[in-house]
Amino acid sequence: MRILTVLSTIQILVFTEYVGHASEIAEEAASKNFDIIVAVGGDGTINEIGTKVMQQNKILGIIPFGSGNGLARFLKIPMNTVAAIKVINNCNVEVIDTAKFNDKCFFNMAGMGFDAHISSVFAGNKSRGLTGYLKLGLTEVLNYKPQVYQLSIDGVEYERKAFVISIANSSQYGNNAHIAPQASVVDGLLDVCVVKRISYV
Repeated sequence: MRILTVLSTIQILVFTEYVGHASEIAEEAASKNFDIIVAVGGDGTINEIGTKVMQQNKILGIIPFGSGNGLARFLKIPMNTVAAIKVINNCNVEVIDTAKFNDKCFFNMAGMGFDAHISSVFAGNKSRGLTGYLKLGLTEVLNYKPQVYQLSIDGVEYERKAFVISIANSSQYGNNAHIAPQASVVDGLLDVCVVKRISYV
């Protein structure tokens, strides 16, 4: 996918009202021949909008406004809104890798196990940001049990009991929490990270 590490003049602003609305907005914008569609949000918003941008062969701009902003941080897009818009105005376009998980596109991270569990719980949590994520994580981590997974990686079969399995396109979840330091969105590869049960001692 071509990603704009930011935009010239903003033509129209539309606010999302429900889950999935960002995807609908992006599709409508693409049908109206907007060349650049900017996601103002975090990795979830980027996944929704980016999928439509890629399908319509448009360019995605990012203004980080999420809880973790993993992809934006990896791409070194400023967390400051004004600075991010200035980057967009430079019209620097970069082609990045994309992947599918359960037939849905993702651009930063996908996961199974506690990773997916905490993301699902956090999505319905009103307390956003790193502090809210950590508080929720500490509550949930004590009760979550590792699962057994059958994995096929590069034609090799594995069976692993894991607390977390992360599929990394970039190196981090967000907030500079790196799970796969060598991962890159431009190397044509996905890094599979298997995390065993976490010891609390």
